Amino acid sequence: MPGDTLLRKPRILVLEDQTSIQDLVMAMLKIRNLECEAASSLAEGQARLEQEHYDLLVVDVNLPDGSGLSLVKDGGAESPLVLVMTGRSDIQTAVEAIRRRDRLHYQAFRGRPFPPACGQGDR
Repeated sequence: MPGDTLLRKPRILVLEDQTSIQDLVMAMLKIRNLECEAASSLAEGQARLEQEHYDLLVVDVNLPDGSGLSLVKDGGAESPLVLVMTGRSDIQTAVEAIRRRDRLHYQAFRGRPFPPACGQGDR
């Protein structure tokens, strides 16, 4: 039902293979009382997306089995928003993410490590 999305919490999938980063991102989201799940590989992320609808994808670019960017397909209005994060803050990675931005509901590109204030009540 279309009005249902206004009554439920946004669903978030965090796709990150490094446990410490995954735990940090999940903790920041849960502090804000958001509903989130985690996947540690591209294959696991693809499986979750086939089974569930998510409103936001937080994806790492470099995963053991491929690029997190390949998880995000060119979709319509029902496609989730995307936040891309990576430990590789090189120009080539940023350019690839930005090229996909217009085709996707891509919202942000965040390099790691995160700024010190990240997760400390900043909104």
